[in-house]
Amino acid sequence: MRYSHKSLFLILGIINSAQADIQAGLTEHFKKWLSDNKYDTFNFNRDDIIGGSFGGKQSDTDVIKNRPIIFVHGNSDVAVGVDDWKIGYTQTIQYLLSHGYTQQELYATTWGNGNYSLSGLETHDKKRIMYLRPFFEAVLAYTKADKIDVVTHSMGVTLTRRVIKGGKIDIAEEQYDVGTPLTAKVDTFISLAGGNQGILECAVKLGETWCNSDNGYYPAPPYKNDGPSKYHQLLNSDGIREGDHVFALLSLKDMRMTSNDPQFGMKTGVFPTVDESYIFSTEAYSHLCLRDLTAPLILHLIENRTMKDFNFDTMFQSGLTCKYPTPYVIQ
Repeated sequence: MRYSHKSLFLILGIINSAQADIQAGLTEHFKKWLSDNKYDTFNFNRDDIIGGSFGGKQSDTDVIKNRPIIFVHGNSDVAVGVDDWKIGYTQTIQYLLSHGYTQQELYATTWGNGNYSLSGLETHDKKRIMYLRPFFEAVLAYTKADKIDVVTHSMGVTLTRRVIKGGKIDIAEEQYDVGTPLTAKVDTFISLAGGNQGILECAVKLGETWCNSDNGYYPAPPYKNDGPSKYHQLLNSDGIREGDHVFALLSLKDMRMTSNDPQFGMKTGVFPTVDESYIFSTEAYSHLCLRDLTAPLILHLIENRTMKDFNFDTMFQSGLTCKYPTPYVIQ
């Protein structure tokens, strides 16, 4: 089921105290567990990057009351940063911490280089997928949770869908086995500004790595009749769900995915297993602001597993801010 949003809603502001309230990095307790269980070689803490990770218990006595949530950021972003636009899930995590969640229930790592100048080199390759998959497995084992919830943004959507779906991959001279599906371990999967049919910008940038037709953002028709990429075709055709409840949030003012062609944007923002989707239509909900302003709806979806009864007025009252409404320029 698809919904749309037509309220005039413009939020401007600078990310402020939320960042100061978040203790970035994995806790010592979680880092020790990772080392004891032979996950330390992955460097999930990402101490080479400011805000490179988040989550974990302080001690064995900490109790996990809510389903743990794993957050997966987009291309060149970080887990919980403090650098201008590159703040990851700082605001969403702060919102959840103020609404009953604790650090041992919220998890994120930085899967990429966190460098916008290198964003054009990123693809849906083995390196990224097989970094995220063991992170998911580690969080599940560490928390002993029967199920988790998953929140993804931009390229994090299409990477994480494969992480959860598992399976054997043979694309772009890479052959690897992601593993068995994790679907049964995921209660709610939320996609924010995903490019599930590629990105229309790539129709004129085919020479760039991130736009390649194997595992890049090579777009679907009407831009390329043989699109989307092989990776996306497999992702969208295997019928394996990403969780018990699957939601997609997108925006007609998303400069990256939709604003130059709303019809294509609405197509690429969803995927076959989505149960409900919602389309924002004002400049306030840009590609980045979908990440920063949707925490009240994310919490509602996790708690209620539907958006049908969500009061969108709470989006106005949340106190969340985003300094990058459409249009914006990232340096």
